Amino acid sequence: MASLRKPGRFVARMAAAAVLVASVVSERSAHADEPVPPEVDVNPSKYPPPSTRPNLLLVGAGVTVGWYGIALATSYGWHKADSADSLRIPVAGPYMALTKTHCGAAETSCNTFQVVMRTIITSLSLVGQTGGVLAMLEGAFVPTSASTSEQARAPRPPKRHVAVVPTPMTSGGGVSVFGEF
Repeated sequence: MASLRKPGRFVARMAAAAVLVASVVSERSAHADEPVPPEVDVNPSKYPPPSTRPNLLLVGAGVTVGWYGIALATSYGWHKADSADSLRIPVAGPYMALTKTHCGAAETSCNTFQVVMRTIITSLSLVGQTGGVLAMLEGAFVPTSASTSEQARAPRPPKRHVAVVPTPMTSGGGVSVFGEF
């Protein structure tokens, strides 16, 4: 009833609502180009800096040691499990322990939850230790910008382009020699 007495306000509110809905629903075209990443990030011919090697080696060693510590703690936490001795071996231990994911004869209070938890922790340790070793291998063999610039600075024999071509002449035959000397 109040809106019928003042039709100007009602029309103004409806117009504002229509503008709001139209602005939300309508599409807008982009007025700028997509951002382009720097060439170093996307160019495969660019190599990482020389500091990459020791960093990868240290990170890989840290990851391997960290996950080995978790496997070692798991082996002492469930010391009566058949897989406990295998988990004390770095890197290969989790692979060997996954074959022994059951309740051992020495375990008196073993249940399914414990077996599942041991298996999950062993699997994560397996992935972590293997990933750490792979990171160390990558660090040992990754090409860096210093190794490629050292190769570029190595002396190369100069390239000689010489061509000997038989050339017809008005007074007979001849030979032309041309190229870069």
